[in-house]
Amino acid sequence: MSKKGNAAPAALPALEENLGYKFKDRQLLERALTHRSWAHESVKSGDEEKARHLHNEALEFVGDSVLGLVVADELYRSYPEVTEGELSRMKHRLVSTQTLARTLLQERLQAERHVAPQYNVVETLGPPHARVFRVEVSWDMGQGGGEGGTIKAAEMEAARRALDEMGPPPETAEAEG
Repeated sequence: MSKKGNAAPAALPALEENLGYKFKDRQLLERALTHRSWAHESVKSGDEEKARHLHNEALEFVGDSVLGLVVADELYRSYPEVTEGELSRMKHRLVSTQTLARTLLQERLQAERHVAPQYNVVETLGPPHARVFRVEVSWDMGQGGGEGGTIKAAEMEAARRALDEMGPPPETAEAEG
């Protein structure tokens, strides 16, 4: 699936085969894999309400809420002595996409004794319904970039690309060689 497209219906059986799972609701699967920009580009002007029912952002909202509920329950049960405010801050740190995206890169950089990465929005493109953010991540030994429909998504993509560019961690590279 490209960032501006949806998964071609012909590719869905291959996805199901790779996952070892057959989805019951094919339309829901297609929606889950459809980016907002593709949905808005594929409907007629003035039909934005129809586009809203084609892309995955509402499903992402539900998924984020479910994740938040599971994490909140686990924190509540694991830390009964902690105040509601502290639990809320702990949950936010754990479920924040930005935190998750940065964590992988930050852990790798710290393990290799580099400074923490810094993220900066370098460009904002597109109309409000199809905004694209370009973000740059930099640290003492390099930099990378990414783009996404939200700043958090762009930061996550920048971190992922930076990790790809860095290659495997030194101990992994030595074990493979």
